[in-house]
Amino acid sequence: MQKRFYSFPSGLPGFGLLLLRLVLAGVMVADGSRSLIAGELVTATSAAGVFAFLLIICGALVGLGFLTPLIQAIVVVVNVSALGGQSLALGATMASGPWQVAVFEAAVAASLVLIGPGAYSMDASLSGRQEINIPPVHPPVS
Repeated sequence: MQKRFYSFPSGLPGFGLLLLRLVLAGVMVADGSRSLIAGELVTATSAAGVFAFLLIICGALVGLGFLTPLIQAIVVVVNVSALGGQSLALGATMASGPWQVAVFEAAVAASLVLIGPGAYSMDASLSGRQEINIPPVHPPVS
């Protein structure tokens, strides 16, 4: 049962996870922005435009550390399917950048799914470490 819950490490490991999340978020936002600007993705209603906006939104959520297991799993699935060229939108977006970016994003996202977001994330502040104070029990006075 313990494997379903993160430990939310703080200190240097927590800062390492924060750095990992911020780097992944920066790459995702830059990749999505580049995809919007690069090609004929002027309309946000096209499939590639929706994918680019999805990258930007997921990148912002990754940076905040919100819903880490769900968002990171989405990032992994999207990047792996982009590598496989299973979707027209993903194939159009992958054409604007090297495949190594998708491999990097998928690998870092998969590692964050396995490790967790760390103490410096929204997940930790919403459901992380909590202190429960149990008052001492005094015997009844007779």
